[in-house]
Amino acid sequence: MYVLAALMTCGVAQKQCDMNAVGRTAFLVNELRAQENRRAEPRYYDPYSLIFSNVETREMVRDFFIPVDADASDITARTVFFDAALRSTNAKQVVVVGSGLDCRCLRLFDPTVTYFEVDQPQVLDYKIGQLDLTYPSRLVRANYSEINLVRELERAGLDEEREVFFLWEGNSMYWTPAQTERLLGTMLGIRGGATVAFDTFTSKIADEKDYYRGPEEEEDDGRSILKSTIRDYFRDRLNVSENLWIGPLDDIRSLAARLQAEIVESTDLLSFMLGDVYRVPDIKTHHFRNQPARVANFFEEFAANYHAHILRRGAT
Repeated sequence: MYVLAALMTCGVAQKQCDMNAVGRTAFLVNELRAQENRRAEPRYYDPYSLIFSNVETREMVRDFFIPVDADASDITARTVFFDAALRSTNAKQVVVVGSGLDCRCLRLFDPTVTYFEVDQPQVLDYKIGQLDLTYPSRLVRANYSEINLVRELERAGLDEEREVFFLWEGNSMYWTPAQTERLLGTMLGIRGGATVAFDTFTSKIADEKDYYRGPEEEEDDGRSILKSTIRDYFRDRLNVSENLWIGPLDDIRSLAARLQAEIVESTDLLSFMLGDVYRVPDIKTHHFRNQPARVANFFEEFAANYHAHILRRGAT
């Protein structure tokens, strides 16, 4: 298994290239989810991720990541966190914003729940074409940063007078803090009440050096660490000229107060992995016993600075 949300360059298929840089992350994140299915005791089972998995995406993952025990994966941990949030909601309308290749509408299917997905047309069309089945989610084919989100969801059938659960997974990192706050305000502003589940990096991850490996400096395990910030790493690996922002969020309490929202849950992924729901042994001694201390320290610190949140605002 491999950790860290990663980014791909064009090369798997032409359809995967006809989208912006953030949209292309869907293919590597899906591959990380597919890896979970191959474990002896998976934390969740996502058979649909295997449909989008192929030799090229598997090779990309191998090229990008240091292999570690799957239970230490931030992608696995955040998937378990958001699955639990979805299972516990009473909302009968679920919106997955920036859905990528996620198939929770199938994997967590509930005939009483109406799913909506918002993402770039190329991403959604590729997904539906590969699945070749009746897809139960209502689709908004658009870059959600460029549309009136609520209006387009209403056109797709959303009832704003009823409660909505929004899942915004693996996206806030590409937004400035101000953009994140505006979008959260839009989602939480649903008249029938709204819950938003989302994840964020702290500035520790977004701004500091030595987080990713690359060709510049060899480590004692034969691998190497890229000497740049994560922000620079994402831009370089995507091979794009756009000014891709990796935006941090350090103070969820102040943000929630400004949004007049209740914090239902907020945790760093390290605490979540060590807690009662996920229950892994000590990260360093169990998952990184065959890795240099520097690698173990990195992954522990990364998980400690990668947060998942659930905010809620009642009906107005």
